[in-house]
Amino acid sequence: MLSWSKQISSWFKNEMTAKQVQSWERTRNRGGLFFVTIHGVLGFGGIAFILSLCADAFLFHNEVSYHLIARLAIQWVLSGFFWGGIMWHVTEKNYQKTLLQLNITKCPE
Repeated sequence: MLSWSKQISSWFKNEMTAKQVQSWERTRNRGGLFFVTIHGVLGFGGIAFILSLCADAFLFHNEVSYHLIARLAIQWVLSGFFWGGIMWHVTEKNYQKTLLQLNITKCPE
């Protein structure tokens, strides 16, 4: 198992291990919308929403109102959507590059 630092480093070097290729193939079979929704909107956006709400309430002592919740929800849902889309394209690019390096031809999905 790769350590976190080696795994993150491999993403930026456009390298994918065989295990990462298999994992990405399973993920891409579910589709981009599923990936963006789960990993971007719910994963990134949801966690950021909760952390922002807690920071506003406990660190900055702001009153938690419907306006604050709505503003943060819209902000982090949109941010999660963009983050998920960017990560989909970056990972797909790395996947395609890995397949080219290994001389493997797969149908694009």
